[in-house]
Amino acid sequence: MRLFQHSVKPLPHRARALVVLLCLACAPSHAVEWQGRLKGFASNTVFPDHALLKQLNGSPQQDYSVDLRNVFNHRQGAWTFLLDHELTFLGGDSRGIPAARVDTRVRDDDRRLWDLTWELAEGSRHRVTHRLDRLALEYRRRDLSVSVGRQAVSWGYGIVFQPADFVNPFAPTDTDRDYKPGDDLALAQYLLGNGSDLQAIAVGRRNEDGDFSGASASVGGKWHGFAGPIELDVIAAKHYRDQVYAFGLIVPVKGAVIRAQWVGTRLSGGDWKHSAVVNGDYSVGVWNRMLYLYAEYYRNGFGSSRTPDSILNIAPALRVRLTRGEVFTLARHYASVGASYQWHPLLTQSLLAITNLTDPSVLLQTTLVYDAGDHHRLEAGVVWPTGSKGDEFGGVFTTPDATVGSGTLSFVRYLFYF
Repeated sequence: MRLFQHSVKPLPHRARALVVLLCLACAPSHAVEWQGRLKGFASNTVFPDHALLKQLNGSPQQDYSVDLRNVFNHRQGAWTFLLDHELTFLGGDSRGIPAARVDTRVRDDDRRLWDLTWELAEGSRHRVTHRLDRLALEYRRRDLSVSVGRQAVSWGYGIVFQPADFVNPFAPTDTDRDYKPGDDLALAQYLLGNGSDLQAIAVGRRNEDGDFSGASASVGGKWHGFAGPIELDVIAAKHYRDQVYAFGLIVPVKGAVIRAQWVGTRLSGGDWKHSAVVNGDYSVGVWNRMLYLYAEYYRNGFGSSRTPDSILNIAPALRVRLTRGEVFTLARHYASVGASYQWHPLLTQSLLAITNLTDPSVLLQTTLVYDAGDHHRLEAGVVWPTGSKGDEFGGVFTTPDATVGSGTLSFVRYLFYF
């Protein structure tokens, strides 16, 4: 049981186990599939005078990262072994913290069931790690699949916000969504004869002391079915000490798709928090090119009726979920609109605007993507929060003279797939 009670970073046998797993994945076999991705990222962030990060580190701040991901799949009959290895270098003035809004985050496994992250080097301006982001065994037959290990799962309907995706959701401003971070879990899916399916999930985690704890785990189930052209989802789960229930539907309407999902969370103390997301998207041809449009309303049941006057005055339930990376906003009501247009067969631009309907303040983001070929992609973009000092996107006060959450970020990302 020591595996569940202590951090395993200093244990030599764990490093040897990693080498063995990589050797197995790389062993010659006609059933082994190997692919990967090399990513380079650089950002420049300009902060206003009232920003705490400018007062601490100056402005502008430059950050950069390099990430190599190797993906291995070994299939043998009904069994599949999955292994993804990441080698990541983060560096710069803030060692990747501002860049976390759109790119590689500083990850660790302190709360995950297995500690599969190893520190190779760390300094005041850099960090080098390698980790296993996937390590799972899957059994699949015609109507049943069961997988155990580090993997990813998504249950949310949102385009920008994912209130029903309580296991490691993407942040609203994440532009790199090739791979969702994995968690240590067991997932089962059973296909019914009418086309619907049942899913069950169990996620193991550690508590603050590093011990495996049922109070930190998540267990849930989902039914996905159809009522004519309408898709339906029903979710029931225990998430940490809370109960989570969700109902969602997807409705096609004359070429558009409308999605709605309600999520009710019953806290351990008995209080209920109600979150919801409603969105629609539509594609249309403009000037012989494809234009994709979407709009979304998001209700953050854990948010405040008004933007907090200080980051120190956030409600405990919201603070916990911000820390766990399940919720990303402070207030209660948000509207988002977005578009993507193909200017050229190789050049696409996307635009996203997120509005806090309480302030109001706005976060704008645009990205240009140049697809040089099947193996290369170049991206460049800007994340521009606008609003007055004290607004959520203008900068929330952390002291009477300093704010957090503001700063205009520009970035460039290069991706090579092999």
